[in-house]
Amino acid sequence: MLIDGYPRTDKQKGTESFETYFPTQSKAQSQDAWLPCENADPGRPKHAEAPSPKRTPPFDSMKGSQPSQSFPKSLRLLRRPDFRKVYEEGRRRSVRICTIFFRSNGLAITRLGITTPAGVGGSVIRNRIRRRLREVYRLNQAQIPPGWDVVVNPRPAVATMPMAALTREFIRLFPTEPAVTSSEAASRLESA
Repeated sequence: MLIDGYPRTDKQKGTESFETYFPTQSKAQSQDAWLPCENADPGRPKHAEAPSPKRTPPFDSMKGSQPSQSFPKSLRLLRRPDFRKVYEEGRRRSVRICTIFFRSNGLAITRLGITTPAGVGGSVIRNRIRRRLREVYRLNQAQIPPGWDVVVNPRPAVATMPMAALTREFIRLFPTEPAVTSSEAASRLESA
């Protein structure tokens, strides 16, 4: 073995080894890594930060003058009781790509819930179906009247059909009239 670069004889075996010894901590690690002031850049003032460049901010599609196309949690059905209400109290429509359940929610927004049963396919297929339906809903929010809770039960065809056909079929399922809120229903009863 080599100790500090010199060969060493193994006393037990009586052989000479030419292995190199590498210390676990280098000399550079044990010293400070900062540069002393005399070696620093003389053109740079001490403790000064670089000024931020003067640029126009990039266009943010989420904050533009266009209507928002995001899909926040407020537009989703997330809790089991919400899904149950839609199934039990709502109306139903069905086409070859999915079944849709909808009920009035008394809000100024339409909320979407998607249930994909295991019979539709494996997890990859189910997730693809959910992503595609969310995207169709997100891009077409302006065409969907407000005031509904909607639950969609897709069929396997959703995973493979072209996006234009999926959009056309999916949007056609939604109710065309805005939901009647409870205050509007009460005013209609009083006037009758």
